[in-house]
Amino acid sequence: MFSLAEEILSQYPQTETIYIPVSTCGTISGVSTWIKKQNPQIEIIAVDSYGSQIFWREDCQK
Repeated sequence: MFSLAEEILSQYPQTETIYIPVSTCGTISGVSTWIKKQNPQIEIIAVDSYGSQIFWREDCQK
């Protein structure tokens, strides 16, 4: 059985960057940990929906 991280690398072994939704941080935490163990050179980019509370700051307009 494949995890999401294993599936990504099995389908795209030459990947250089992976974009992962932030949500509650479980997915990005698990995927990035496993991916970095396999290949520390792969860049992980956190992606969040516009208007979400994850990266919200008072000094930033939504």
